[in-house]
Amino acid sequence: MRKICSNCIYEKLEGQIISCKEGDTLFLEGDDLNYVYQIENGLIKVSKTFPSGEERIFDILGSGDFVGLVSALKDDTRYIASSSALTEVRVLKIKLHDIKKAYDSDV
Repeated sequence: MRKICSNCIYEKLEGQIISCKEGDTLFLEGDDLNYVYQIENGLIKVSKTFPSGEERIFDILGSGDFVGLVSALKDDTRYIASSSALTEVRVLKIKLHDIKKAYDSDV
């Protein structure tokens, strides 16, 4: 993965390590946005399922990537898509409050 930010303020945050098996769901579209996840290893799919049953994949994310960060910084209150593990995954589950505090301190 190509690192875009050489001094990422979010990588220094603490959180809870969560392990997921292939197929496990981190969150569903419409769930309250209370956490942002940083992927330590594995692959996560971000997708949306439409009423017709069609699934549209927005992104496949891997080590070092954040899931839900953009929505959190846009002040969304709910996740706008669903997220599930494509492989065994370890993520750091970071509280939304901590993300916003770090953002506000860096602005």
